[in-house]
Amino acid sequence: MGIEYVKENEKKLIRGYPNTYTFTKSMAERMIKKRCSDGKVSIIRPSIVIGTYEEPFPGWAENLAAGGGITLTAGIGILRNIKSDPNIKIDTVPCDYVANFIIAVSVYASIMTTPRLSIYHASSSLLNPISNQQYLDILMAWAKKNPFYKQVFEPKRSIAIKNVHVWKVSKFFDEDLPTKALQTFAKLPLIGNKAMVE
Repeated sequence: MGIEYVKENEKKLIRGYPNTYTFTKSMAERMIKKRCSDGKVSIIRPSIVIGTYEEPFPGWAENLAAGGGITLTAGIGILRNIKSDPNIKIDTVPCDYVANFIIAVSVYASIMTTPRLSIYHASSSLLNPISNQQYLDILMAWAKKNPFYKQVFEPKRSIAIKNVHVWKVSKFFDEDLPTKALQTFAKLPLIGNKAMVE
């Protein structure tokens, strides 16, 4: 029962939404529309938020949400293979663009003369589309030119692989096997270092 029961009930609850994230966002927007119809309300829907373009400096990010986790792990040389279609277009937008957009929308909403619910999209795909692999290639070029100070391995490459079997083989040789070898070496008496395993 357990997890399968929860997953089945979750599917019934979110009815047609791809995941609970999109479902709860929709719930929040519907609640705002219902309860705030007589005010000046603006909803901003950013696409995948990535590090900043300029402010406070290029590449700045404070957390690992959205694209931050992939950016960090690929940039420090840990993530080399991603199970994903390399040609699929992803919609990213720099954090400072979103912040500036929020300020601009707030000013615009404050000068509106009539109550209205406005929905804005902060995205870039129509003007500047990018694929998964293009994003990873740009990230690798940046990481080689500006290495992270806590780099684990030199970021040689990071590739998106659509075929699950090819991805598993690549992941085994690029990530799993070296990790197992390092763990085995760390456990060797006299020359190993148990702290490396922990």
